[in-house]
Amino acid sequence: VTIIPRSIWENLKFITLKHKSKNLFGFGSGSLSGFLAKVKFTFLDESSVSPVIELMAYLIDDDSIPLLIGLEDFTSKAVITINQIANESNLRF
Repeated sequence: VTIIPRSIWENLKFITLKHKSKNLFGFGSGSLSGFLAKVKFTFLDESSVSPVIELMAYLIDDDSIPLLIGLEDFTSKAVITINQIANESNLRF
């Protein structure tokens, strides 16, 4: 599941799927409150920009947790390669 803190989503456009906030558990010792939305984003670095990725995310009511990108939604759209020995990683769309 993707989690987006308020300071990131409050100035973005998104489609709300569930208007009522709900409590989310399993993130540290407390709980979070947020609502479900459909979002679009891209990854970018110094030399490239990914295609637009659309997924469902919980938009959290505060900034008590950092941005967490859910792997299940993401890995259905990209191949992630990580080589810890060489300290290299990449995404292929």
